[in-house]
Amino acid sequence: RYTLLPRIEEMVAAMNDGTLEEAVSRFVTAAWQHLKQHRHLLLVAFRELPSHLQQAQAAIESVLVPGNRLIAEFLARRLPPPS
Repeated sequence: RYTLLPRIEEMVAAMNDGTLEEAVSRFVTAAWQHLKQHRHLLLVAFRELPSHLQQAQAAIESVLVPGNRLIAEFLARRLPPPS
């Protein structure tokens, strides 16, 4: 079964080198490329998920929330603490 989470994990791991600006640029480039490659899946998801709310919630909980957490943890490690 297709999942975006392993790809997000790879993209976040690839962000560890270079400056924060370079890391974010690499992540955005990789994410955009991935979305373009899987455009057909996105179109199906946007069309079908509103009428399948349980599947939409499961996708959010199993992919988006953990993916966002990975990105947030990376940023927390790289950004200076608030003053």
